Amino acid sequence: MATAQAKRLEGKTIVITGASSGIGKSTAKEFARTAPKDLKLIVTARRVDSLKQLAQEIKDEVGDGVKVLPVKLDVSNPEEVKNFVPSLPDEFKDINVLVNNAGLVKGVARAPDIAAEDLDTMFATNVTGLINMTQAILPIFKKRDEGGRGDIINIGSIAGREPYPGGSIYCATKAAIRSFTDALRKELIATRIRVIEIDPGQVETEFSVVRFYGDKKKADAVYEGCEPLTPDDIAEVIVFAAGRRENVVIADTLIFPSHQASPTAVHKKDELSTKFDFQNNQHVTQLLNLPDDASPETILSRVLSLQPVTSAAFPSVTFHQNYKHISYRVIGFGQCGLVFERPGRVFAVKVAKPAYEEALWTDFIAHYEVRRAFLRYQQQHKPDMECHVPKVFSYIPKSNRQWWELNSPLFTDVHETLPLPAMALITERIPPLPKVARQVLINKYCPPTLRSTVSANHTNRDCLARIYLGRRRPAQAPLPPNFTLRNYNLCLDQMLEINLPIKSLAFAMGEALALIHWSANVDGYDIEFVMGGEADIYNHDMPSSLALTRRELLTMQPHTNIEAVIEANFKRCTTRVWVLDFNLCSLWEESTGWENPDALVAQLVIAFYENDPYYPLPLMERNIDRELWEVFTKAYLETASRTLSAPGKDARLADLPSKFIDACVTRERDALARNLGHGHRELKG
Repeated sequence: MATAQAKRLEGKTIVITGASSGIGKSTAKEFARTAPKDLKLIVTARRVDSLKQLAQEIKDEVGDGVKVLPVKLDVSNPEEVKNFVPSLPDEFKDINVLVNNAGLVKGVARAPDIAAEDLDTMFATNVTGLINMTQAILPIFKKRDEGGRGDIINIGSIAGREPYPGGSIYCATKAAIRSFTDALRKELIATRIRVIEIDPGQVETEFSVVRFYGDKKKADAVYEGCEPLTPDDIAEVIVFAAGRRENVVIADTLIFPSHQASPTAVHKKDELSTKFDFQNNQHVTQLLNLPDDASPETILSRVLSLQPVTSAAFPSVTFHQNYKHISYRVIGFGQCGLVFERPGRVFAVKVAKPAYEEALWTDFIAHYEVRRAFLRYQQQHKPDMECHVPKVFSYIPKSNRQWWELNSPLFTDVHETLPLPAMALITERIPPLPKVARQVLINKYCPPTLRSTVSANHTNRDCLARIYLGRRRPAQAPLPPNFTLRNYNLCLDQMLEINLPIKSLAFAMGEALALIHWSANVDGYDIEFVMGGEADIYNHDMPSSLALTRRELLTMQPHTNIEAVIEANFKRCTTRVWVLDFNLCSLWEESTGWENPDALVAQLVIAFYENDPYYPLPLMERNIDRELWEVFTKAYLETASRTLSAPGKDARLADLPSKFIDACVTRERDALARNLGHGHRELKG
């Protein structure tokens, strides 16, 4: 059954200017959805191809009940506006609603540096164009009874109410629209013609791209840390105003997103964190020299590559230590507790819930041992390991009054389930994936209806991608309705699709797991392998990075530009494999390896299979899966052999790594024989 609003709109002809994108495009679609029977839409803009595409999209969505007429029209050209109505087909000439939406802004210059061309363009489009369109349509309205009937809906802006620096001309044009609208409403008070103004606040459209002359990076920065209105939000209000009873005039509407109170009073969530994220994204983009027209697959394969590139120093994050009162913000959560960062710092703080204090201590002990094992291996065998373990900085018990008195006031983003003080583990923060990669993941794998919301959600900046070499997404499965980039599950089929170095990832995992098992003596239960950003360049030790000899150091020219030396010599990845989360791990004494080897191997196999599907699996059907298992096992066995042949290691442990691999194959074969499928988990399902 049609709604009252739909019935009031049926049979009407509606003109929308600036309909090729943004608010105009959304308004056309909203009218069509609201009154999908017996409605005529005249959509105008300079880009007629976009209008034709819009007409097709409306037809595909609502069918033939809405007739759409695309018309190429530049409202800043008086001659085109003058010929607009006479050139319409007869069936579209009886216009009922005019939505004056076309408008633009050019630049942020201040007087006396405002370009004359920009000034003329803004006034010709925003003011003269709107007035000329109104004068072209108004005679149609005034021919109707009771002095005339029809709706004139002018899209203004908060800028017309409160001007701001750097927008003087744009603000002046919107103030002119406001004056014209108010005066016109008074002039037509004796008629049934409704004059309506809708003034949006911050809306994410092409508006900022045009303002910055096509520089999308600058445009994106305007909305960083905010959740701006969408064109659909404004379209809903426009259609609502047009769909009221004839005696009801929604004369003046101001629409803000919840974080805005004026043009300049805008609350940006995690503003400092947002700033760092933006700077890091710029740095990565420049470092990789990504072309503007790069395909999504190219962007992801380049950004998520493990190949190092020569890197200039990037000091902006580490040296913001003067931000004394920056609060902690949540960047992750789990069963054990919450993980926080302080923007500008290189550390993260994992704070335990009351019931998980012992698990956090286990996390500390196991993490410490794994970090130590990796450092030993790097020093003795392989300095450039692809998988890293975050540094362990400290463990803070809740009894540490000095630390908590200093830091508790900065934990503003906590829930009542996490009373402070609490047990806390401080480790190196894993940098998130840069925005250029995150946005491609959203555009490629997020449902279209959620993309704008997901992009605007600041929590999705904290993106680490779980590396699922042991799982493919089901064929033809729909995109996930609960899409999030926090702990994003990146499956094998996606890695193949975007051409990631999956064999390098498998090797890194095999190498890491061998060190966790046979150097740290940790079972690896429920650990995570993720792709995150590379640690900041100033978080590295320069003597080990540059490896200068004493002679080279002493013969160096005084006051040498060390930054240039770093830039020339330091190789930096944009993405790094990290292993983390050791709170469910068990540590074992080395003597267990010869006193009860079967039980030890059995426990390692359980930890392998009961984990999320990070590891490649044995006995798979596809060749690429079999190759990944071979790479993984080769790396595991070679690393284990080097580790167990070190001085002090008992020779009775030497054959246990191969027994572990054999036991994994046996378990998989048994599961397949019982029709349980690949990678079956007995405990977690």
